[in-house]
Amino acid sequence: MAMRQIRRVDLVWHGEEVAQYEKLKSDAAKLGVEIAQFVKEVLAEALKSLRTAKVAAAFAMARS
Repeated sequence: MAMRQIRRVDLVWHGEEVAQYEKLKSDAAKLGVEIAQFVKEVLAEALKSLRTAKVAAAFAMARS
């Protein structure tokens, strides 16, 4: 039997951060997905944007 690799992170919103959680939860519900899946998708898009920005910055530096 093959073993699946699993990684887990526990996130906690407290105080003023709770409003951010509620917004994420609401957005996930509007899309019909669980909040955990929605957060994973948001993080994936943020990482993709960061990588794109880093590549663009490196390219701009190489051209100067």
